[in-house]
Amino acid sequence: DVTKTQLVLPELMTSCSGPPCGYDLHVERLWDTDDITLLSDPVLIQTFEMDSMKDLEQYVERPQRASSVVDVTAASRKSGPVSSASTVSPCHGVVFWWDLLMHRGTDIILSMAPSWQRDSKEKPQWREHWMPVVFLLPEALEVKQGDQLTVGFSHDDYSIWFDITKTPVSGGDVTPIVQVERPICSCRAHITWTREKCSDLNNAEKLTGWANVLRKVPASVKTCLYLGGASYLPLLCATLHPHMTVYAANVSASVANSRLMAELIESNNLTGRVRWVDKPASTLQLSDVNNQQVDLLLAEPYFSTSILPWHDLAFMFLKSSLRELLSENCLVLPQRAAVMAAPVYFTDFWKMRAAVGTVCGFDLSEFDTYTETTPARGEDGRVSYGDAECFGVWEFESYLLARPQAIMSFDFTQHLATSTAVEQGSATFSTNSAKPCNAVLFWMD
Repeated sequence: DVTKTQLVLPELMTSCSGPPCGYDLHVERLWDTDDITLLSDPVLIQTFEMDSMKDLEQYVERPQRASSVVDVTAASRKSGPVSSASTVSPCHGVVFWWDLLMHRGTDIILSMAPSWQRDSKEKPQWREHWMPVVFLLPEALEVKQGDQLTVGFSHDDYSIWFDITKTPVSGGDVTPIVQVERPICSCRAHITWTREKCSDLNNAEKLTGWANVLRKVPASVKTCLYLGGASYLPLLCATLHPHMTVYAANVSASVANSRLMAELIESNNLTGRVRWVDKPASTLQLSDVNNQQVDLLLAEPYFSTSILPWHDLAFMFLKSSLRELLSENCLVLPQRAAVMAAPVYFTDFWKMRAAVGTVCGFDLSEFDTYTETTPARGEDGRVSYGDAECFGVWEFESYLLARPQAIMSFDFTQHLATSTAVEQGSATFSTNSAKPCNAVLFWMD
């Protein structure tokens, strides 16, 4: 429900069990926010004897399941009890990790435990892999303090998954262990959209922003062309403007995109008013939009093939290739974009590109030649440090060294003069920080 405009999701999406994988992330970075609350103390869920071939063979013969009972205490160490015995809280998932006993008879343990589960005197080793994992349940389970939950852990050769049920109170019996099938996405949304995109489409603030902008579109606009991957945006536009016909082009030529959009259109009773054009956007002709010139060109912009933020600037090139379809006063949304930059100091993340050298007598210098970023100097004397990579930087402790600045800007209302364009931009940053700059962040606004 976006400011009194309701979009209906297909039943396949609302009942889907989701992807069969967890999300590895630095969950300790959520500790100082309101995004995580522990509902119980940790429990040991499964032990694997890795040095016994007999034990290992039983793990791969068929899917295995184990379970443990936990008490809902809601005694989160960051804020104390967060609910009374009568207050209901949603349980959204499981945070799990594993510990490796490196050698029997020793106390050498390699632990993936989040920082809140470690001894306060112990300095956790920084990692960018082998991290805690979050497994989200298909549906939130309502629990309250004093409840007992049976946490089921299942695995096959390739996957790990969890299920949670309330433990029957009478007699204290534990829910019997039953085989729970591995979750598989049946709605295509979890296959078509990345988990970041799913989160983006669940962002009520962003959806409300879209709705507020679309409400300002003049009533004289009759034909809209949407460019991008499967999205709620063309549905929202058609819902807010019943007089408008919205054409959506399958930019990525993806079958999954087409099927997902068809289901979204049907579930919102927009068949005929939102028309999915199943052909590459660059080949669209006037006949594909019912020989009506386009009054509104719409995009997030979002393309499923994009990896870095500026890859979505494909919208600008597609717009220029479609100029014959656009009316003289065609409204373009969005109208502008900017590449933003900011220098930062990463406490640990810089180690991703640092040399390892020799460790415990092992010479890893050959490995360093592949991982260490080597500066390259161009003909103009400028130093380049290699390609940019996409990361969720909120997971990594960092310090902003200067105010962000726009280093490049783009006007989507103007057509490109040619099908290829080279843009350059720069900015000068001033900082009073004593911390060194070991990275530069880039994003699109």
